[in-house]
Amino acid sequence: MAIRYSAATVNVVARPAGPTLATAVVTLDGSPVPEPLRGDEISVRADGETYIEVDESRLYNLVRDDAVNTHELNVAVASPDFVLYTFTFSAAALAA
Repeated sequence: MAIRYSAATVNVVARPAGPTLATAVVTLDGSPVPEPLRGDEISVRADGETYIEVDESRLYNLVRDDAVNTHELNVAVASPDFVLYTFTFSAAALAA
């Protein structure tokens, strides 16, 4: 799923459909999410790939910026058990 947005923070509401973790690779403007913009749930593999692990039904913070900026966010589902309900956006940075 790809979405072009103008916001300071981007979240998804997601859940695993099965009993195991669901994963998705997350990129920003075609590259791994840069460290200063990584939300709370972004993890990084040894090769630099950024991803999220969805372990329960809840909101997952993907991007945290200091100001409203425009980017293209891509969430590439890497697990058959990944359910994404919605994206949420904010013009204000979330408190760390």
